Amino acid sequence: MPDKPEWTWRHATELRNHWWWRPGWQIGTRYYAFHLAVGDSPGVTKLVAQYQNALKNIDGLDLIPREWLHITMQGLGFVDDISTEDLESMLKTTSEALSKFEPFTLTFNQPVIRPEAVVLAPEPVEPLDRLRNSVRTAIEKALGPGAVDLGPTGYQPHLSFAYVSADQAAAAVLCRRPRETTRRRPRSCPLADMRTAR
Repeated sequence: MPDKPEWTWRHATELRNHWWWRPGWQIGTRYYAFHLAVGDSPGVTKLVAQYQNALKNIDGLDLIPREWLHITMQGLGFVDDISTEDLESMLKTTSEALSKFEPFTLTFNQPVIRPEAVVLAPEPVEPLDRLRNSVRTAIEKALGPGAVDLGPTGYQPHLSFAYVSADQAAAAVLCRRPRETTRRRPRSCPLADMRTAR
């Protein structure tokens, strides 16, 4: 698929546990992030349910509940590191930015096996890039440039529907994936109501 970015279609060869302890994390740690929730989209949840049903008996995969389905837009920081005043300021600027954003529709099709998750890559990517940049700009408007580590500018949006819970070769998933999972009708998710939530 040379006309599409490689990360949207190339499968990983080795899988690693998604639940490893990241720097700064411990039991009880809470973290702020901007997520684009899609669990209320009937078309997307139906597609996800079909793929999850096909993968449900594969060891080392944790299927993600419908209400947790999301596309991560931007990490923000640990809850303990962000004051109430800064949080309120960011909620205000991001709400204002989102209220001006034009609605768009995403289409989800074939699953991709990534190192830590089985995902759906949305199309087109461009409106998600613009949305993320709008959120990042709103954060800096509230706190000032460099006040929060916004991470890399490269963005690979994806909708995870199964997290990897054990180190293993990806072939263990590919070989046991039923043939039917390669023949699913694409599903669209209209995004007309975007707002911040706590």
